[in-house]
Amino acid sequence: MKRLLLILLCLPLLFTTCKKEDEEPTNNSLPSIIGAWTINTVILESDTSSSTFSPEDISFPSSLEFIAGGILYETFSNELDTNEWVIIADSLYVGDGGEDFIGKHQVTNTNLTLVGPFDENMLGFTTATINATRD
Repeated sequence: MKRLLLILLCLPLLFTTCKKEDEEPTNNSLPSIIGAWTINTVILESDTSSSTFSPEDISFPSSLEFIAGGILYETFSNELDTNEWVIIADSLYVGDGGEDFIGKHQVTNTNLTLVGPFDENMLGFTTATINATRD
């Protein structure tokens, strides 16, 4: 009886002293759009054609800087413009309520690609793809 009582008393200790080892933390964070980007090319497309331009060729910003809190600095030919931005799901909205640009974005540690409608309808182009690299 004493042996059984001793076993019953020790059994809970066995389970409370055994502890699962902590797993290595995993880094599930994705690259952030926050930071400065240099725009390298702007590709304008229509249903039938595609043309690649440098930002200066079409009066497009040459660089973008996304600041936490929704501030965007756009550099046009050495002039700085301030705008707003927000990401909802996989879409980037630039301007008040997305009035300037709404498009899909892909971000890596070094590259940014933005794809969205080209409202200017310049020469019949309907889509703009912006390719940038992190400064």
